[in-house]
Amino acid sequence: MVELIELLKSLNFTISTCESITGGMFVEKLVRVPGASKSVKGAVVTYTNEIKIDVVGVKAQTIEKYGVVSEEVAVEMAQKANTLMNTDVCISFTGNAGPTALDGKSVGLVYSTVNIRGVSFNYCLQLAGDREEIREQAVTVMKDKCVELLKENNKKFRNIVGEAKENG
Repeated sequence: MVELIELLKSLNFTISTCESITGGMFVEKLVRVPGASKSVKGAVVTYTNEIKIDVVGVKAQTIEKYGVVSEEVAVEMAQKANTLMNTDVCISFTGNAGPTALDGKSVGLVYSTVNIRGVSFNYCLQLAGDREEIREQAVTVMKDKCVELLKENNKKFRNIVGEAKENG
């Protein structure tokens, strides 16, 4: 998580999370990093549909149509929480950690979205293990994806700054 916090700081970006399956684990690991308060604004743990709908603003129709474990719900969670917390980056997690299938969705199925300044990057993961292993894997995989996306953005950002200096 140190690398993620450092990237956020280098871009002067803030981050929030909207977590269901991970139960706040992603943000908890973020705030372990000294200096995280410069980048981490907050998190919403939306373990029930009621909180997803009433607090974050996920549409009930989206949950009814696609199921709570779906890309569509993950996208809305990240978009709405990003707006709610006024951050540059928001990452959402929804999935099934077991012990049994949920609404026909297999154990270990996780949907996650990284929303960076309004642009959504969506991921579907099929993980294996017990509940805790699935949750840990989801956090680790998505930390790596977030770092990768921010590094790409960092390069683009530096190129734009360089072009502006050359043309100015």
